[in-house]
Amino acid sequence: MKEGDAFEMIKTCKRQECEECGELATVKHTFLYSNARTNPASKAYRHDDCSWCADDVIYLCEECNKNKSRYNYEKEKEMEWCSTFNYVRMPHLFLFWEEKIK
Repeated sequence: MKEGDAFEMIKTCKRQECEECGELATVKHTFLYSNARTNPASKAYRHDDCSWCADDVIYLCEECNKNKSRYNYEKEKEMEWCSTFNYVRMPHLFLFWEEKIK
C-alpha cells in the first residue's frame, strides 16, 4: 500500500449466528462483571440502568438456548447475567456489518 492507493469496500448486513451450532441466532444474552456498577473495568460502571450494558455477549438459536444454560456460562466466565433479548422483538440487536475489500 502506498499514498494515493484506493480500494472499494463491500459492506453486507448480516445476522449473528448461534455460537453453538452456527444457525441464525434468535436469543442474545448479555453479561456483566461482578459488582458492575462499582467496577471500573465494566461497561456498566457508574450507570443507573445497566440493562443495556454488556461486558460480554452470547448469541444462541432457540434449540441451543433450551439446551445450554446461561448460568453455566456465568460460572465459566465469572460474570453475572444481565439481560436477554429476543430476535422477534428486537431484530436490530442481532445485525452486524461484514466488510470485504473488493
